[in-house]
Amino acid sequence: MARALSSGKPALARGAGHMTPLSVALTVAGILIIGVSMWFLPAYLEGQDPLSALFGGGPSGPSGSADAEAVAAGANQRQRFASLSKEDVIQALAGLSYGGEDLSLVMDDAGVYLDENGIWIEQVSLDSAPTMLDVTARRTEALAVWAKGTGLDIPQVTWIVEDGDGTVRMSETVSARTTAGEHTTAGLLGATLGYQISGDAYQNLGAVSFSQAYGVSPKLPDGANVSVSSETTSAGEQLLEDRMHHGQ
Repeated sequence: MARALSSGKPALARGAGHMTPLSVALTVAGILIIGVSMWFLPAYLEGQDPLSALFGGGPSGPSGSADAEAVAAGANQRQRFASLSKEDVIQALAGLSYGGEDLSLVMDDAGVYLDENGIWIEQVSLDSAPTMLDVTARRTEALAVWAKGTGLDIPQVTWIVEDGDGTVRMSETVSARTTAGEHTTAGLLGATLGYQISGDAYQNLGAVSFSQAYGVSPKLPDGANVSVSSETTSAGEQLLEDRMHHGQ
């Protein structure tokens, strides 16, 4: 003890050049914290939360739960819709009416398509443009009313009308969840989700109060837009008798 005091330095001064286990641990922890902070800094600067997956925002959090609920809802919708067949729709078409007007249509199953996204009808009409347009608007709404009455939560009905050459004269999509309740052609068209009339058919309508196209373009079951030419042609509409197509 005398020698330690005689050196003129405190006894603990011998450890000044050595790190204890505690100091080593604290130093490493500090370096890790700084490194992690620098790693996540760009994400925070962009307004993101990179740690959200650890605290309820990831797959096991609210958004993941919402995704799971959406998947389950879709599966339930498909299961309910599976109870509806083409034959059901064909029978409905055969008995269609709207506002007391007989709109019955004989179709085969080649002109009917349905899935959980709605019902599609593809029909050939050789009627004059004004008659074709008026009848199609009423038939589409009548089928939407029927679809709503099934209780299957069918989203929409799309109707596609072609001429004798298979060229689309018009297409329209209406909601089957909120029916229109309109009775004039202009009112029914204005209540659709969207419609398109070909240039030739629109030209043959004469003076009308509605536009050639409106709303969202009707789509095919695969999501592609129904192809409807807005241009007029020198040949015009081909309304010759053609029984090779579906529906009249």
